[in-house]
Amino acid sequence: MRILMMSAVASVAFASCAASAQPISAFGLPHEALGQAVLRPSGDELIVSNIGSSGQDGVSIDLGEAEFHVVTFEPPPLTSLPDGAFLETTVRGEVDGVPDQFVWSIRSTARGGDAFLTFDASRVRPGALRLEARLGGRTVSEVRITDFDPRLELVEIRRLEGCIIDPFWPMPPECWAVIGFPVPTELVLLGGDLVLADQIIVATVDQQAVVGTLSATEMRGADYRQISLTDEALGQFDFEHRALGDVQLQARGDHLTVSNIGSSGQDGVRVSWFEETEPTDGFLAELEPLRLVGPEQELTLRATGRIPGAPGLPLGVSSINNGVVTADFSSIGAQTATLIGLLDGRVVDRREVPAGGRVIVMEEIVVHGCVKQPSLPIPPLPPFPCFIWIFDETLVSPIVGDPYIADEVRILASDATVPFDGLQSFSIRGRGIGQFSLLSETHTVDCRADLDGDGQLTIFDFLEFQNLFVRRDPRADFDGDGEFTIFDFLEFQNAFDAGCN
Repeated sequence: MRILMMSAVASVAFASCAASAQPISAFGLPHEALGQAVLRPSGDELIVSNIGSSGQDGVSIDLGEAEFHVVTFEPPPLTSLPDGAFLETTVRGEVDGVPDQFVWSIRSTARGGDAFLTFDASRVRPGALRLEARLGGRTVSEVRITDFDPRLELVEIRRLEGCIIDPFWPMPPECWAVIGFPVPTELVLLGGDLVLADQIIVATVDQQAVVGTLSATEMRGADYRQISLTDEALGQFDFEHRALGDVQLQARGDHLTVSNIGSSGQDGVRVSWFEETEPTDGFLAELEPLRLVGPEQELTLRATGRIPGAPGLPLGVSSINNGVVTADFSSIGAQTATLIGLLDGRVVDRREVPAGGRVIVMEEIVVHGCVKQPSLPIPPLPPFPCFIWIFDETLVSPIVGDPYIADEVRILASDATVPFDGLQSFSIRGRGIGQFSLLSETHTVDCRADLDGDGQLTIFDFLEFQNLFVRRDPRADFDGDGEFTIFDFLEFQNAFDAGCN
């Protein structure tokens, strides 16, 4: 079962009976036993066992100051549990400016092999709750609830097996919880008709409380024996972040720090978005200024995307090591790449380079951000992947050609033979740098005709195009033939009519 709580809601207060053992790191986050529970790492899982009948045994997961948190776990089969056995997930966070408050809780209670879900949303003072059951993105049942008794059984789920909980995501002015299932499941919303669904949505209506960041997720059970945590992700900037290797993730409101980066080159973070989201054109990740000096320090970017009939395949990899930038697009059939250097937004160099070998040599580099997107505001504009490195002004020394000063390098897979339908995930790995901090992340879109960069297509973009054309600026060469003719005007008009998508 998948529970994606895009929500800001409340919960019942429980006495915390934390065990004296030191927290255990799993999935990049600290985990601490509650009550008499025992935590035991086992391969890629974290086993939470010795869950007795007190209702106080379980695990607390420290989130720092996160937007949301994803926990994937496997409970024992409901048919093996006594009636009344329950597992409750509680979220703590900032409510009305007060930190570390109980925010929201969901309890799954076993009875006759089925699961009955109850929700406590009273802390955020909603006027009502909206429940939806969906199948394949289509609503098959919907009810509205004004009774906030936390004992009210809102959902009956037949033969519940396995769970994913993404506790909490504030979506002002509402808060949402999304409960998903790996396969369509029979369920009933508030005594209604039996329906087949793969997703439940709970949303607050007319919510009064203001909910900020999360501080912890707590999972407590009674007579559940044990659960296995199999995956976790930390929510920041509206994206899911999963630890790679042995790193630690620490969310602090406006940034996410990835620390404990060793020398293996496998430590880092993978950024992804929800399965319901369409593949994006591109992704921008801004890093806190990071100085890369010497061969022992390396930063590597990888991207996966959708190609026709095959989602989630590698699109390319790019890295900086010892002042050398490399890019490899061979996974999508590219043998060469177009290297573009920019300074203050203007093209200062453009050339073809090998796609799988050494691309460019620089002086000491300070990286500020990185982008993976399919097209660039520089003609020509084929819809192929491109890595963009942004850094302090530095001397760029191409393997062939004269050195130049630039603050941005773009490496475009200009001869890729495999079509590319969109980006699905993005990873940043490091070696020998200790840690890096993400300051912002966002989806990017192909908006070629937005020449004034205001995110909109207006008459000012026409005026900017005319100015660029008069100056013979490469950005006005819209048909990419190296000349400035009437066909550039026609191509710009086509791009303007196509809009930003």
